[in-house]
Amino acid sequence: MILYFDVYIIDSPLTNDTVKSIQNIRNGNSIYKMPSKLDITKYSLASYKIFPWSNVIIKFDVAKEEDREPFLRYAREIFPEAEIIDHRSDTQEEYCKTINEICKLDDEWIFYTPNNDHPMIINDIEYIHQIIKKASEYKKQHKFVSIFYTMFSEYCNKNDAYYFDMANIIEDTDEALVCILPRGFYMSGQILHRDLLKYWFCTHNLRNERIVRAEDLDKFFDTPNQLIISPKKEMCSHFDGHSNTFRRPTQITPDQVPPLFIPPGFFENNIKIAYGYSKYREGWVNINPSARYYSFRNKKNITDLKIGIEDIPLFWKSRIKELDINSNANFEKLRKGRDKHYEILKNPWKSMSNKIRIKIESYLYFNIYVSSVVFFRKLKNKLFLYINNIIISYAKKYKTQIRKCRKK
Repeated sequence: MILYFDVYIIDSPLTNDTVKSIQNIRNGNSIYKMPSKLDITKYSLASYKIFPWSNVIIKFDVAKEEDREPFLRYAREIFPEAEIIDHRSDTQEEYCKTINEICKLDDEWIFYTPNNDHPMIINDIEYIHQIIKKASEYKKQHKFVSIFYTMFSEYCNKNDAYYFDMANIIEDTDEALVCILPRGFYMSGQILHRDLLKYWFCTHNLRNERIVRAEDLDKFFDTPNQLIISPKKEMCSHFDGHSNTFRRPTQITPDQVPPLFIPPGFFENNIKIAYGYSKYREGWVNINPSARYYSFRNKKNITDLKIGIEDIPLFWKSRIKELDINSNANFEKLRKGRDKHYEILKNPWKSMSNKIRIKIESYLYFNIYVSSVVFFRKLKNKLFLYINNIIISYAKKYKTQIRKCRKK
């Protein structure tokens, strides 16, 4: 698989909602305090080192000129054999130059990331190879094939994630969920077959349009019958969690699925982890699945993570200096806490009331019908949400009728 890292390093977020949804968390004094985007980019790039890429292509640009040389130096340190280009793609022409070179390489699969904040947190590299193998089998019968590698909680749920109401599910196993989307799905966090990458960026004449990521293509054309594989294990995670769902009926809160942080001592290979302790330690990564709150809440009984020892990201392990496991901990209680955390991670909406589910369902159907018309896809998000709120108010009245239409 080829790593294609094509990013812009800037401290401001992609949307204002990202700031609003976790502002109190990032502005606090906990381990979750917001680092610089340069450090987040370096952190993400370091995480990708654990995978045996066939080729690595890094394109980047910076908003602050003083960030250019430090990132370039770090990228060369992490991937000394990578092709590094001091300019990111921002037009169709720029993308096609790179993609045409990619298509000459002896590899069909591309880990495409215009995001600099989706580190690879998986601890089982073999599972990624397993999913690639599955995708290769499906490619024999389907023209456009891709794999979701991030935003796990949203894209592994066939019943609740908004995009699945637009999909035809053809496989659902413990390994993965496989769907066909009649009009395709333009989300940048996907492993793409090179045929799909080329179709997206090089097939249609987009003239002088500004194109910096896959989402920019959505308003121009469809991708007919794109097959997407949703892994049942989390590969990567968004540094700001599911802040993209802020103010939506499908919102996933930080207390359900927290954002990420950079462990103290990460860049110095000096991570210290305390596991199973009720007393919080400053300067350490505290892991206690049985704790009630995350450390970004001003509460008692807090922890930084609610995972198991076996879930520690693989790319942390060579940087851990000290791992202190509480020998007096109730390990059965810790296991149950860990399992509860992963049940929430796999389906944050499971315990919702029927009233909330009606609201979500109306939002899902509204997305389906509006996204089927290119004109509406060009509308700005605020107008889209305004119309959506009107639709939601009538959701209960028309719920049965909508379901009948869908069955037809």
